[in-house]
Amino acid sequence: MIACFYLLIYISLPENNNQNHNLMKKLILIFVIACISLSGIKAQCPLTEAVDFTATDVHGHTWNLFELLDSGQYVLIDFFFTTCGPCQDAAPKINESYIYFGCNSGDVNYFAIDTGDDDAACILFDETFGVEYPTISGVEGGGTQICNDYQIPLYPTVILIAPDRTILEQDIWPIPSAQVIIDALESHGLEEHDCPPPIGIEEPVAGLASISSVYPNPAGSNARIVISSEEAMSARVEVYNPVGIKVLEMQQIDLVPGENVTEFSVADLPTGTYFIRVLKNNEMLDVTRLSVVH
Repeated sequence: MIACFYLLIYISLPENNNQNHNLMKKLILIFVIACISLSGIKAQCPLTEAVDFTATDVHGHTWNLFELLDSGQYVLIDFFFTTCGPCQDAAPKINESYIYFGCNSGDVNYFAIDTGDDDAACILFDETFGVEYPTISGVEGGGTQICNDYQIPLYPTVILIAPDRTILEQDIWPIPSAQVIIDALESHGLEEHDCPPPIGIEEPVAGLASISSVYPNPAGSNARIVISSEEAMSARVEVYNPVGIKVLEMQQIDLVPGENVTEFSVADLPTGTYFIRVLKNNEMLDVTRLSVVH
């Protein structure tokens, strides 16, 4: 344990321009995380009040923390770096809770803030591990400085900030499932919220048929959709990504009154969130969300 803390002091030194030096610091950080995890010690952000920042995410959107808080929003921040194994493991679970609370359309806004990596590395991380909430890279986005301002000792560190700028949760950890984050946020009065439909997908027409369930969800290879129909009809099922691009279309299916089950493969879809919609002719009857995790 003493060795772990000496190494922790070393990795807390400022970054420099020597790539080998910085790589060694990241490798040592991974070792320290493992060491402290085995010892049962819990890392925390030492601050109790938020520090303001203005930063640009990997898609060019600029965010100011205090503007969000002053509008009555809570803010959850996932501090990470791209080669961190525990960060990779936690990312899809954090994203699942992000969906539960409304995809930043409810009372809490999620952000991932990186240390040490550029936009390209962060975008690859998001695509690989299914992160949909805004990501601020360490280099172009200024995430490294934000991590330093918050005195983050270990990664990942997940914090929750209240509108009055109090840091309510200094580190939500461990994260064996999304439910850990959901429980933590609900203990502060936050509630489940529906995500808005993706860009380019209209609101469904009521009646005729609806999606009862999709399972398993998340899915890894195959998924089944259960459609409840009021009458016999022909319909088609389409799958869209979050920006409204159709990525999968199934052959026309013949529905009978009652429940209808259709199975389809998601093996070729990247990890992420998708929207399944059922249509009769060109009218959308219902839409639901499916998470794909490989």
